[in-house]
Amino acid sequence: MLAACGSDSSGPKTPTAAQDASYYDKLATALLVAGTSRDTAKALFVEVLNGVNADGVAPTRVTVTYNGASATWFANFGNLVDSAKTDSTQVIALWSDVNVDQVVLAAFKISQPVIAEAIATGGEVNFDSTYTLSNAFGTASGACSFTSIVNIFTGVPTYDPAQSTCLRESTTASITVAFPHDTTPTGAIRTLSLSSKTIAGVRLQFTSAAAFPSHVTPPLAAVRRLVDVR
Repeated sequence: MLAACGSDSSGPKTPTAAQDASYYDKLATALLVAGTSRDTAKALFVEVLNGVNADGVAPTRVTVTYNGASATWFANFGNLVDSAKTDSTQVIALWSDVNVDQVVLAAFKISQPVIAEAIATGGEVNFDSTYTLSNAFGTASGACSFTSIVNIFTGVPTYDPAQSTCLRESTTASITVAFPHDTTPTGAIRTLSLSSKTIAGVRLQFTSAAAFPSHVTPPLAAVRRLVDVR
């Protein structure tokens, strides 16, 4: 047995994107079953980030400065384009660990920054942020391999090959956010910064207005309808 183990020098295997998608789908379901307003909001956040995994692109590991200290987080990127190719929403998701204990989402509307939101275990769902956001698209290349997931919240499109075409795409992002009113003693997100990191993701071109209409509300805004934080 030792000889057999010693013959494999490749080390531990990274989960596939499909395995990541399955894991986070189950995590979102468990959070929803938990039923608290915070768990429900986290379930939505998980679904937003999980769409990229479902489309066959595993998370990128990135170095961030979180609450003043260096940390390694996960990240992914989705570029959602309406059927008329006139409207788009881009979402960059950053999360701390496999259980999504801390998560920051940055949203862009036709490449213009519109909102940054965050939630941490033990902290409040936080919409009240100051931020600077930028992203620059890489060249789209190669088809994505779908693992379909049906999102349970309005405002978050279903990831399904029958509703969109999918290309791999990346963005080089710089993000600085501060959440000055997250004052809970534990789990509070104070600040996070990401400096010019390339994040792998997908470009979804939706095939009908019903699947993803023009002038869409950024997915993050759906959280506001679920949780009254004040």
